[in-house]
Amino acid sequence: MTGVRNGVAGDRFAAVSTLTAAFSADPLLRWAFPDDAHWPARAAALFCHLFDTRIEGGEIRVTDDVAAVSLWTAPGGSRLTEEERNESWARTEGTFSPEEVERWHLFETALRPRLPAEPHWYLGVLGTRPERQGEGLGPRVLRSVLDDADAASLPTYLETATETNLPFYARFGFEVTLDVVVPRGPRLWILRREPRDVESVGPA
Repeated sequence: MTGVRNGVAGDRFAAVSTLTAAFSADPLLRWAFPDDAHWPARAAALFCHLFDTRIEGGEIRVTDDVAAVSLWTAPGGSRLTEEERNESWARTEGTFSPEEVERWHLFETALRPRLPAEPHWYLGVLGTRPERQGEGLGPRVLRSVLDDADAASLPTYLETATETNLPFYARFGFEVTLDVVVPRGPRLWILRREPRDVESVGPA
């Protein structure tokens, strides 16, 4: 069985490749980057930023072969300073067109005020290579951090623009707490999972 481990800097290329493939039909990213010719480069730039800021300031869990990847922000927020995060995003944003920059601004404006202030785990990205889906890899990299959240009695949050993801996350105890439509963009669902009593429940 493929194991799960913490991501390391050397996983960067494989993780970005996995996430770019996994999100090739994602409604949010396809709205943000609608040009097929530019899609691979734009998605890779975005996922490089997300990977880099998590490897330094958050948590990354991957399968041993990096066929599934999850990127997390731990309770208390990123260990990177706001200046460091902004510098990373400025470099990434510099590769986008003005229209793409505006779409990401609309997304951030719609989402960020709706995220909780309480201590929590936040799942930024979860993806599995398309040809490996159905092998249970995504649940493994998800559950490894949910176990940490349960042990600390902390809730977990995420958002998704893919409605078919809702039943998947429901299997792990996530419930929709809010949905919002990005101006001129897709609908987002914000999900919350309450911590489970690790002594009274079995595996999800």
